[in-house]
Amino acid sequence: MISEQAQTLMRRIVRPPKPKAQKADRLTAARAWGQLLPRVAEESAGLVATVESFQTSAVAFDDLLTDWANTTLAITLEGPGPGKGMVLADAGFVAAMVEVQTIGRVRPDAAPERPPTDADAALCAPLIDAMLDEVATLLSDNGQRADYWHCGRRITSPRAASLMFDDGTYVRSRIELSLADGAKAAQLDLCLPDRRTAPGRGTMPKADGDDPRLAGRVEMQAVLYRGQATLADLHALGEGSLLPLPGAGVDRIVLETMEGRPLSPARLGRLGPFQAVRIGPRPTDGAGTVADAAENPPSMPDMSELRAVPLDPDPVPELPPAVPETEAGEEIEPLPALADLPPLPDLPELPPLENG
Repeated sequence: MISEQAQTLMRRIVRPPKPKAQKADRLTAARAWGQLLPRVAEESAGLVATVESFQTSAVAFDDLLTDWANTTLAITLEGPGPGKGMVLADAGFVAAMVEVQTIGRVRPDAAPERPPTDADAALCAPLIDAMLDEVATLLSDNGQRADYWHCGRRITSPRAASLMFDDGTYVRSRIELSLADGAKAAQLDLCLPDRRTAPGRGTMPKADGDDPRLAGRVEMQAVLYRGQATLADLHALGEGSLLPLPGAGVDRIVLETMEGRPLSPARLGRLGPFQAVRIGPRPTDGAGTVADAAENPPSMPDMSELRAVPLDPDPVPELPPAVPETEAGEEIEPLPALADLPPLPDLPELPPLENG
């Protein structure tokens, strides 16, 4: 006969394993917009809004200009780095924002076919800024890389956009909206530069396992030479002048921060068809430090063979002759006598002053 303890042990052995808890789905931009848009629209503009669809695609800049309608409101997006983005809002979104902030409700009529104005941009920009900020904050809190963008100025036409933006690939996030319980349908296009394909920039780090703060871009400059020159040498410089650098100048490049703090020595060279700077090891005992190399640059080269630019100074006007000085003991000629002045009239007697 099997004991009760043995039976319990056997039941534990043959018991099927518990199902593993499913990992939560990774937060995406589509889910972030779907969760945050209703609350942000209600708090910022008193507007009831829901996300119907969210689609992301990579498009060329010329395609963005082709889809540009006369009723489209375009506003620049300023963010980290030198690249710019833009947000395109259709007539339905503009009409709903104008109506809810002027008459307090969204009319179920069709949006008017009219060109947008600066007043439309001023009414729509606060809600767009609030949505971009909330979505970026939520994505960052969940460990994903998210850049903070904000609205700039209105873009008046596709031609103006072609002059303001660089050609290349842009990531377009098209957001279909339902406003005021279906009173109006709207569409927003967020067009941000694809930094993975931008010229002169490396591949962006992956969000998984990387600190999103490290994706921020900083400016770096390589100092080839730093020295001193006289003001006469600078005046002698002109078109075609040659400024010789020391022979060891290519070996004494210093990478610096924007504040001028030296980071590391480097050497000028070439990598394929591009000019490059190779970072060298930090000097150790007896070789000085990076700061020493930056503070003690090579002496100023000889600038005697530079082609001088003739400077023709303006002629100095002649000064009036000075008043001759009198020698010691010489009498100064008296001034001419003034004409006799007429006698002053008698003043009438003034009344006596009263006390008090």
